[in-house]
Amino acid sequence: MDDTIGLHPAELLDVWNGWHTISPPMRKDYERFVALSNKGAKELGFKDTGAMWRSGYDMPPDDFSKELDRLWEQVKPLTKREYRIAARKYDFYRNCDVLVITNR
Repeated sequence: MDDTIGLHPAELLDVWNGWHTISPPMRKDYERFVALSNKGAKELGFKDTGAMWRSGYDMPPDDFSKELDRLWEQVKPLTKREYRIAARKYDFYRNCDVLVITNR
């Protein structure tokens, strides 16, 4: 989310609220897009659009997903730790009372 770097908490909250105000009418169009995309992928012999996208790598799509999961499990503890450190520093330097840290 590089576009938000340097924004103040009130601006970030405004962006968040703005997106959640304008996005609901787009939902049905997006659902239709996903359905058509999956239909096209199936017609080309893939399980779904995700499998079609993953097919461009040097391994079968299902193996790609397994490898991605394996690699993510290796770096996840580090990313959680680094996120918490960065969030604390951001909170400290910006004196931000809007920042919410979640455990995902």
